Amino acid sequence: MRKILLAVGLLTCVFAAPVAAQDSFSAYTRTDNGNCTVLEEEMDPAYYGYAVCPGYDGWVLHVDGGEHGQRSTFRMDAVPIPEDQKPTVFNYPFSRGNFGSFYSVIEWRTRGEGGPAYAAIHRYSGVRPIEGGLSWRQVSTLTVSALRAAEAGGTCMVAHIEASTLNHANEIARDAADRIAPTFTCGTDRALLINADYPDVDAAINGRSYDR
Repeated sequence: MRKILLAVGLLTCVFAAPVAAQDSFSAYTRTDNGNCTVLEEEMDPAYYGYAVCPGYDGWVLHVDGGEHGQRSTFRMDAVPIPEDQKPTVFNYPFSRGNFGSFYSVIEWRTRGEGGPAYAAIHRYSGVRPIEGGLSWRQVSTLTVSALRAAEAGGTCMVAHIEASTLNHANEIARDAADRIAPTFTCGTDRALLINADYPDVDAAINGRSYDR
């Protein structure tokens, strides 16, 4: 948990029409402001720990992981997720690169300034092998999550935007959040992969570009 834990002290999819521009707003919170709480840490050399960080309007980031990368979810409370539930509750962008971690800024897409949030955008940075595994390439991805209460199926990632290969990745992530997150069905619909081959939401939908 290099970036977050060190900071805290250490188409099968049915897509919605875009949220009206005048109704969309971005709010921001940070995980490096001393408000996060580490629940578990250094249980073994390959495990960095588990932390909860307060976010926007009652939402709480839960994040844990080890040397191979982090996984996260958003909940309406800071109650630790039981170990046997973590594999189904946490969302792990493992396909976006090994040894990855989340950045310290979270962008929340809300209905109007101060309104309820329907999506969260969080940057994930990992590395991928190149040249037959002889070297590694840094990869930055904007993950877009639909925000759902636990009783409504929980939150899930709905799109991955390869920021390393795209200009205006932040704008693309907001478009994906506004158009996809409101009606995305967690556990059924598949997350879009937006990259140099499918460089915007429409191209990814039309090309059926999904994260594996």
